[in-house]
Amino acid sequence: HVGRVEQCQGGVLLLGGIEQLTPAAQSRVLRLIRDGEFERVGGRDTLKADVQLIGVTTASLDACVAAGKFRTEL
Repeated sequence: HVGRVEQCQGGVLLLGGIEQLTPAAQSRVLRLIRDGEFERVGGRDTLKADVQLIGVTTASLDACVAAGKFRTEL
């Protein structure tokens, strides 16, 4: 099944509420940013993606980082 990342190939993906991402989801987003790689949910193959990511939030990311809920790398 083609997911959002693949649908946005060559374009921009807007991620809303990024402060709510689980630690595992944050790791996957970081991998996408750093390496341009991802795996489909339930998939085993590593795929490449050329997407720009925009993350938005209404929360204070500094407070989320200080509370240990959000990765500083993101």
